[in-house]
Amino acid sequence: MVRKIFYSYFINREEAFTLIEIIMAIAILSIIIIASSQYYINSIHFVNYSEIRSQALLIARIAIEEIKAAAVNNWDTAGDVAAVFSIESPVFSSIDLLSNDYNITINLAEIDIDGDGNNDDLREITVNVSWEQGNLELESLISKR
Repeated sequence: MVRKIFYSYFINREEAFTLIEIIMAIAILSIIIIASSQYYINSIHFVNYSEIRSQALLIARIAIEEIKAAAVNNWDTAGDVAAVFSIESPVFSSIDLLSNDYNITINLAEIDIDGDGNNDDLREITVNVSWEQGNLELESLISKR
């Protein structure tokens, strides 16, 4: 009996989908596909931005470490290293830069921590790396040994 009802309802069914039902199904499916594709496009843009920002952070860290290394060797020449440091520096030759549009600005400020009027005790390094979509600022302190 159940088999007969199943057979008569699903197998011997003579009605088909109408054109309107097919058009509505395609419309609903296309809306779902378009909505989900926007999600994937936005996530790809976010991943690209994150990669560029991570690379800018790496550039800023390398710049700070180079200035710190120069300060260890000679406190007075650390400012000279900061003055001539750029993206064309040989320390970046091993990095595969995604964009050559990075601009580096380095500021070295002397800080007097003991109040004796001599500003050669501590220096603040500020590295600003900017690119087309944004910028990043990294700060560090170095002290005279």
